[in-house]
Amino acid sequence: MFNNILLKTIYSKRWGTITWSLGLALLVVFTMIFYPTISESFSQALTDVPDSLKTFIGDSSAYKTIAGYTDVQIISQYAFMTLIFGIILFSGLLAGEEGDGTLQALLVQPVKRTKVYLEKFVSASLLLAAASISISAGVYIGVLIIGEQIDIGRLAEATLALWLITLVFSALAYMLGAMTGRRGLAGGLAGALAFVSLLVTSLASSVKVLEIADKLSPFHYFNNPGILRFGPRWGDLAILALVTLLMLWLGAWFFKRRDIYQR
Repeated sequence: MFNNILLKTIYSKRWGTITWSLGLALLVVFTMIFYPTISESFSQALTDVPDSLKTFIGDSSAYKTIAGYTDVQIISQYAFMTLIFGIILFSGLLAGEEGDGTLQALLVQPVKRTKVYLEKFVSASLLLAAASISISAGVYIGVLIIGEQIDIGRLAEATLALWLITLVFSALAYMLGAMTGRRGLAGGLAGALAFVSLLVTSLASSVKVLEIADKLSPFHYFNNPGILRFGPRWGDLAILALVTLLMLWLGAWFFKRRDIYQR
């Protein structure tokens, strides 16, 4: 139907993306409408929570404002939902297609490997952006329902940060898939590293031995201390973008040189 690889990839993944996006938006709306009920009581209950757990569930003061609640309950917590979607999507583009034999059929056509690699990455990045935007759409709808107000500019910046942190681990899965041709390995390693990264950043404030490791964790540069409350740290977001570009380049280098066989 499409001669353009980018458009063909977007078209072939459209229903999965729409389903994920609608599901995420509905979950976010459902979470947002509970803000008036739990904001005061929950913030009091969190006062005595250990510091090691506050990174997971948020500081008590965050729940007193709609911006803080959204920072903690939506932007930070729902990042793992977009990560799951991104890793599944990106690991399936090259490694998944190589496994089912469709990638080989594409590469025998008069098209450069680098073009295939880049266009598939860009198409998946756009789909990932759509999923990230759906979360912000859910936030906005939820805010309207409960009669609150939120800074749209800050919400857009938080969406960008959410997209970038997801793109880091999605690009890792894409790179590993390009290097090995094994979807399970690529997705499994990327998912495991994402979990370890989140765990390290979450515990670093209370476990001093993890402070150095935390600097190597992508989550250290995401929504810290809270974009909706304090604004973005553009230097941190630039680091996430640079890490993504580095993995994109490494994956392209290996993919261009690796032998790909029919299985």
